[in-house]
Amino acid sequence: MEIEIGPAGVAGRFTVRVLRSVGAGEPTTSCALDVEGLLAQRHGLEDSILASSIAARRVTPAHESSLEAVGTLLFDAVFAGQVREAYRTSVAVAENRGEGVRLLLRLTAPGLAALPWEALYDREGRIYLCRKEPLLRQIGTTPATPTLPLEPPLRVLALIASPSTLPSLDVAGERARLEEALGEQVDTGWIHLEWLLDASWQRLHEKLLDESWHVLHFIGHGAFDHTRDEGVLAFVGPDGRADLINASSFADLLHEARQRPRLVVLNACLTAAESTDDLFSGTAAALVRSGINAVAAMQFAISDRAAIAFARGFYMSLAHGRAIDEAMRSGRIGILGVTRDTLEWVTPVLCVRGDDTRLFDVKPDAAPVPPTGDPVSPTGEPDPPSMERTAPASGPREGDRTRSLQVEPAEGATTVGGPTRVARLARPRRRRVYAAAAALFIAVAGTAATLLILDRRDAGRPAGNEITAAAAWRLVISNKIKGSNGCTVTVTNTDTGDQRPFESVWGTKTFQMQTEGTFRWEANDPGCLVVQRSGSGKAVLPFSQKAGTGDTDVFAAPKAPGKVAVQVLAFNSYGQCAFELHDAADGQLVDLGTVPQGEGPLRLEPNGRSEVYLADFAGCDVRVSAEP
Repeated sequence: MEIEIGPAGVAGRFTVRVLRSVGAGEPTTSCALDVEGLLAQRHGLEDSILASSIAARRVTPAHESSLEAVGTLLFDAVFAGQVREAYRTSVAVAENRGEGVRLLLRLTAPGLAALPWEALYDREGRIYLCRKEPLLRQIGTTPATPTLPLEPPLRVLALIASPSTLPSLDVAGERARLEEALGEQVDTGWIHLEWLLDASWQRLHEKLLDESWHVLHFIGHGAFDHTRDEGVLAFVGPDGRADLINASSFADLLHEARQRPRLVVLNACLTAAESTDDLFSGTAAALVRSGINAVAAMQFAISDRAAIAFARGFYMSLAHGRAIDEAMRSGRIGILGVTRDTLEWVTPVLCVRGDDTRLFDVKPDAAPVPPTGDPVSPTGEPDPPSMERTAPASGPREGDRTRSLQVEPAEGATTVGGPTRVARLARPRRRRVYAAAAALFIAVAGTAATLLILDRRDAGRPAGNEITAAAAWRLVISNKIKGSNGCTVTVTNTDTGDQRPFESVWGTKTFQMQTEGTFRWEANDPGCLVVQRSGSGKAVLPFSQKAGTGDTDVFAAPKAPGKVAVQVLAFNSYGQCAFELHDAADGQLVDLGTVPQGEGPLRLEPNGRSEVYLADFAGCDVRVSAEP
């Protein structure tokens, strides 16, 4: 069954068209969908999904209910009226034939692509659709490309990128399970599997130029850079540190291939995450637009154990002759084997071009040639990592690691419902969502600041209060709420419509704002006080800063080959802390890394920038200095 969901020309309403069904016609209807409200729940939902796989923190029924509630809302909105009748009829007809119903969603609006459609829940049938049948996405109207005639073997290039400045991953475990899943097909010559260890831009470029690959499998870290508004993958730089590659550049690199891969599997966090402004901002969507037929990726952070279980289930299904969409469902079922309470099966996303999931057409008379001799690692690569698992001395347990740039659960947390700390480098710093609130503007004469007391009693009507900034400035948020709620403040550039939310603010925090123009401010509570300060501040190295106070003031970057040294003075119950270095001129991410307990200092590379700052960091008190 194929369904197209797109804008209806009225804010908050969308047109739903059945493009193909199983004997049930092609009805069209419209629905109301609060995209902004759903996106506002994204981070809380992600935290619950991730925590559900951590053995020390059992998921309570209330938190699965939150996922169920989101899935029910999406299902009831899209599958309404005649569309629901068409769906029920299609399911019934398919079951009578002994078949299933594959659900293809064609999403034609950026906000829609950012929603967790894999959570679709049919309350009447008491099922999550993606766990029963294949569910896949078509972003925009990307046309299908012809099926590729294939003479065995199917060539798979597996990349491992685990930079020294990011949390280590169980790459040995994933390698072992991938080789186990494909072992029989490799031995009989149907599949050729090759590993590229310590994957860098240069080494992948060379492999793409030298040989043709049908499948590219990436094991590593991912993020979404909301400054550039696109997905990011962390490759290994020349010095072993993270080399951040944006999605558009990665797509350009794959165009260098003698023959572009038909399938790309991104077993890394947030590789399917999207903004609400650009339909193809995410890494997966960007690759599909560039010509890749199918991309399997992750819309949330994912734990190491779940990522490995997904890969094993996915490739075992492919090895048994299943189609790519069926293999995706098998990957979800594999994740369920991690722990029965896990919700991480909702994290994988399959994006395709067109509606044809047949990527390869194996010639009927094709006969594989079994490999001879022992497999050899590519020239110049280090020896394969040991298959022996060892637990880290500190920080999260082996299975609790994630492939986001940093996800750290709070010490002592026993349930998802309790307080958690999720320090997330990939946490959106500028997610384009709308908050229904209004602001009361109070001009303070004779001061360099403007105080904004925000009130939500006029919710639903945009605030008419504005402020103009002619240069870079700082936003200060102070939480004066009487109670235990955090402040959420949304800043809207009235010239461009761009929005930047600041969520769960406690105490007082300062944030760097590089954009000039006219802005509107909105908050979730009248106890949230906001101050606009001129300039970016001026810090002088060395200096110290407490945790939870927001971005540092701007400081002069050490001249090359100097680095910015971050020494943790207090971890404050965190197992490790993550840091981002940003360019003061445009806010772009320059370098990043983590400091586990007992280690440090972290050395961040300014990469030629003249002025930089450390972005809001949770948990750790630090001293920042220049290191020659």
